[in-house]
Amino acid sequence: MHLMNKYEIIDDMEESVFKILKFSFDRLRSANLKNCFLYCALSPEDHFILIEELIYYWFGEGFINDDGMQSLDDAINRGYAIVDELCNASLLELMEDWDKNKCVKMHVVHD
Repeated sequence: MHLMNKYEIIDDMEESVFKILKFSFDRLRSANLKNCFLYCALSPEDHFILIEELIYYWFGEGFINDDGMQSLDDAINRGYAIVDELCNASLLELMEDWDKNKCVKMHVVHD
């Protein structure tokens, strides 16, 4: 019987976690959602990203400013809907910072 050392266990765990995250990412319904998630990967590991700040960045990148939007409030609402989808897909984790601001961070792994 082969006993696994701690590095083999970690490698196996990372591989299974990556498979789950890849599955969740691949099941996102649009390239736009994938772009919004990948934009979050630009932040440092374990960094809390303020949701409203993230939405403004997405807006600036053109990820959430559809032709049908009438106002900035529409874009903000669309941004929150995207955050919800990414959290429901277990790709982002909803958090609060020390000032009780709503934030997200990359779920589990950042690699």
